[in-house]
Amino acid sequence: MLSKLDETQKLCLRLVHQGYTSEQIAQQTHLSAGTVDQYIFRANAILGVTDRREAARLLATAEHQAQLKQFQLRSEDLAGQTKIALIAGQGDPLPAMSSHIVNEPTASAVPLGSARGLAGAIKRALAVVGGKPHKMNFRQKLLAMSWVALATGGTLSALVAIGYWLNHLMS
Repeated sequence: MLSKLDETQKLCLRLVHQGYTSEQIAQQTHLSAGTVDQYIFRANAILGVTDRREAARLLATAEHQAQLKQFQLRSEDLAGQTKIALIAGQGDPLPAMSSHIVNEPTASAVPLGSARGLAGAIKRALAVVGGKPHKMNFRQKLLAMSWVALATGGTLSALVAIGYWLNHLMS
């Protein structure tokens, strides 16, 4: 129904929604007050309402919803396909989406305590965000995570030691 309104009718209804009278709208649009009333009357007929404020509210709500829809995230299908690809052991989910469907059980069907359940949980936690996927197996991933944790701990220990040393030097 809103697509049947022309731009002048929409403009008049937007101004009505802002609280302007027909005379004020006429001054802004360089139309007469009677012409503004005619535009609003025809818009009311198209929208099936009798009150100009109701028509203005309908237009404002529809335009607001259209504006929100423009910025709405549409990742539900992509997220589902990504999960299927990652559970299947494929690092890059995009080729899996277009090439074939994987009939693997979901992670919730596998107990977390089992090796396969833990591996699936780690695969989901270490999903490839950008770039090319690596070709590491589970053991190599675990080793790499251990090295990162060790390096982070060493760096943190060095920063604490430097802070302690600087504090001792300043006192």
